[in-house]
Amino acid sequence: MLAACSSPPEAARHSSPGSVTLHRLNRAEYDNTVRDLFQTSLRPAAALFPVDDFGYGFDNNADVLSLSPLHLEMYQLASEQLVDELFGWGTVPQTSIALQAETDLEATHGAIHDVQAWILWNNGSLSGSFPVEVGGTWQVAVAAKGQQAGDDLVSMEVLVDGTSIAMFEVEDGEYGAEIELDTGWHQVEVHYVNDWESPAEDRNLIVDEVVVSGPIGLERDPSTSAQTLLACNDDNEPRCAEEIIARFGKRAWRRPLTDVEFAAKMDLYGAARNMGGSWEEGIGTAFQGILLSPNFVYRVERDPTDDAHELFPYELATRLSYFLWSSMPDDELLDRASDGSLLDPLVLEDQARRLLAHPRANALVDNFAGQLLYVRAVGDVQPNADVFPDWDVGLRASMEDEMRLFLREVLLADASMMAIFTADWTWADARLAQHYDLQVPSEPGFHRVSLAGSPRQGLLTMGGLLSANAYPNRTSPVRRGRWVLDNLMCAAPPPPPAGIADSFPDIDTDGLSEREIMELHRADPVCNSCHSIMDPIGVSMENFDATGAYREVDEAGRPIDSSAELPDGTMFADARGLSNHLASDLQVRSCLVEKAFTYALGRGPISTDARYLDEIELIFAQSDTRFRELAVAIVLSEPFRMRGPQ
Repeated sequence: MLAACSSPPEAARHSSPGSVTLHRLNRAEYDNTVRDLFQTSLRPAAALFPVDDFGYGFDNNADVLSLSPLHLEMYQLASEQLVDELFGWGTVPQTSIALQAETDLEATHGAIHDVQAWILWNNGSLSGSFPVEVGGTWQVAVAAKGQQAGDDLVSMEVLVDGTSIAMFEVEDGEYGAEIELDTGWHQVEVHYVNDWESPAEDRNLIVDEVVVSGPIGLERDPSTSAQTLLACNDDNEPRCAEEIIARFGKRAWRRPLTDVEFAAKMDLYGAARNMGGSWEEGIGTAFQGILLSPNFVYRVERDPTDDAHELFPYELATRLSYFLWSSMPDDELLDRASDGSLLDPLVLEDQARRLLAHPRANALVDNFAGQLLYVRAVGDVQPNADVFPDWDVGLRASMEDEMRLFLREVLLADASMMAIFTADWTWADARLAQHYDLQVPSEPGFHRVSLAGSPRQGLLTMGGLLSANAYPNRTSPVRRGRWVLDNLMCAAPPPPPAGIADSFPDIDTDGLSEREIMELHRADPVCNSCHSIMDPIGVSMENFDATGAYREVDEAGRPIDSSAELPDGTMFADARGLSNHLASDLQVRSCLVEKAFTYALGRGPISTDARYLDEIELIFAQSDTRFRELAVAIVLSEPFRMRGPQ
């Protein structure tokens, strides 16, 4: 049975801790939960579910996590896949990896053709890498067409890991072949092999994409987690089913099932058995019923009274684990909820620190920092290959890894969060070090490297962040400045007034630098109020192009002036000066507290949160702005431990 809700302390009876709307698991939370529940590598939410909406900058905001008919359909499909994998039923689901020729493949020569393809006009190749998570038979298919000339059709050879798997005569279509692949990364190459031209004709190969799909027809083996999930201490089959379903239900729903709920799941088991299903099919049916329940899909919190009250222990355990892990509580946390000790602030603090020290806390980097500090956005960056020929998908991947490794150290290794701005080090591999003009590490992989003597310092000069706040063919001081105001200072400027253009149709801006174009914006009184703050911030980062490469002159060869002055008279010479200014700005410190508080609770701040935020910020400041202490302070605050009336 569920533990009773203890009475709140007298001081809490008159507080307004706020309430959180019924919280649907977002895609990251769903996938992490089934990962920890089943010990599976399946990621059904990422593969199947609709993209989550954002509120206050995060996709875990309960107010915007709506439920659609498509969600219901995909929940059903996901539950089937998870149960099928557990028992080893059917074949392993196929996945597809699409490599777009113009963005995801490296070419020996050629150019973008009709925006969505790549044309090879001489003998040469396109190549790229792809991961295989499950070994078996995979299909490699190339969507291509030939520009025909001469007597022969265009010839194309496809290779995987240097071995030819097929040769095709290309007209217009999809050309595929199957190959056995082991788990790991593989290299695919598309070779154009019979170039021909005359003064009047030219034979060329046009490649749209390469799609790798599989494994094909691979029969499942029972999951290794079956031994744990189906373990039973009773030889009696019905009693064994009761033990298994009760244990699974408690972990999946993050609390024990009530007697009525348990009876309903046992009825599902019995119905499947009565219809001739096997014992495994009965258990699987009950498991699916548990996974399809709102008690799994939602983080349910009860309102036993109309007053502010402490969360029930299991509800508090769930809030804690989804804040720090984006996933379900583990057995130790559920045990502290079961005996009620989690309501003791000392026990709660101890559990929070334990969770922060666990590898699952990397979810904070992926989901909290991933959204606030734009790590996730790097994966969508696609600079124009004609303007930036050194850019490729490998460099983009290195930029993502740099940000994750850097932020993991800042957030989880007990460093000051101001290192986000002041760090004179980063993580780099050979590809990124070359792009940054740093000393290339002697060993493969990522290494912590010094930025001494470099124009770089902290997050604001990292290529991933800079490229995510730029256009494909040029920098954008406005985007970069707006991002700093919104994400680091909680002072997002309003959208432009209706009818205000972002360009100047009556003025020739050819030959003008970005700084000069920005001055035109500020000359308009309607634009000045916002651009007078945004533009100096963005201009200070102009020494870094749209791929984050350092430069001292712009595209036209003019020297770049990155000095800036804010409306309050604050001046800085470049991005490092901006970073130092932000590190000492109290508004930035307050904003980081507010963003972490918003992410932790899954709701936006309300007026009654002000005094709680002030108390949390004081603790944060006294801890030398360490994220670990910020997280613990939020967990111990009344808005986190309590629930107000709706």
